[in-house]
Amino acid sequence: MIKYNKIIIALIIVFWVSIFSIRGFSQQNLLFYKGGVESIIYKGDTVILENTVLDDCKAINTAKCLKVAYSQLHSEFIKILYFPISYSMSNKCELNFSLPLLTKSMMDNSDNIYLKTGYGDTKLGFLFYYNIVNTTKTITRISITLPTGDEVASDNGLIIPMGNGGYSYSILQSCSKDFKFIPFRFFINAGAVYYTETKAASFQISNGYVFSSLFGVEFIFNSDLFFQCKINYIHIPDRQHKVYSSDWEDKNESLKGSDLISVVRYKILDDITLNLISMIPLYEKQDEDIPEPHRRKWKVFFNLEKKFVNKDKVATNFRKKSKGLYKTRKDRSRRLQKRD
Repeated sequence: MIKYNKIIIALIIVFWVSIFSIRGFSQQNLLFYKGGVESIIYKGDTVILENTVLDDCKAINTAKCLKVAYSQLHSEFIKILYFPISYSMSNKCELNFSLPLLTKSMMDNSDNIYLKTGYGDTKLGFLFYYNIVNTTKTITRISITLPTGDEVASDNGLIIPMGNGGYSYSILQSCSKDFKFIPFRFFINAGAVYYTETKAASFQISNGYVFSSLFGVEFIFNSDLFFQCKINYIHIPDRQHKVYSSDWEDKNESLKGSDLISVVRYKILDDITLNLISMIPLYEKQDEDIPEPHRRKWKVFFNLEKKFVNKDKVATNFRKKSKGLYKTRKDRSRRLQKRD
């Protein structure tokens, strides 16, 4: 009897120790680590990167066009490598896809480094383009991410999430204004992302929303070279989490920030474009419970895009449009002659 009592007591002790260890494991605040800010902002997908850095409300130029790119974000604590693929079903609608390879590193106050590499969440997106008037355009982007990344990836007990652990749904509305007599184009966007709950074996995280906006201006140097300057703003409300059936608690990971973004776009060939982007933090406000916040660092982004277009089809469509325009002009001249 005494033997069974000892076994029961031992099991109870193991159970409660495991609960407290799991509780500590799941309640780690990434803002206490260098590199944690980047992990919170960019999550485990490319949605926030595209909404707050890459978007410029650029029109769909060619229908039935496949675009494949090599893209890489680089900074001291986060690296994102991916090959975005997009296909324009028409000059009004586009389908896009991305699956990033993430490398995240973090450092504590004792200079211990934690490192993790893995695939993130898969993004599927739709883009709808509207030409309001000749010089004003709008684009609506709708995206969904699939939980293909490991939300509990860890290194030496520190969770470094490669994914969100659930689905996310986002919408981004962009607007662009051209000017006929000056080589400038202005654009602006606003968007929101909703993240479903992360449900692991021992804990849950309510991920909530992320809100963002961006304003930019583009200088058209010539038909092949473009310069852009952007300023973005991102607001990440605090998330909540709980272990087993305990009450929800704040994670104290709220964040607000803004960046100055510089872009150089060069069209190497008609179907190959190079983009070079630099990001410098302008403003940052972390959660009030973070006594000594670790600030964000600079980042650079590189993109090389290749277009695949059926040139014969493009030439045929051009001839059809030219022929139709010729007929219209010819009919108009005949009507004028009859009037005379």
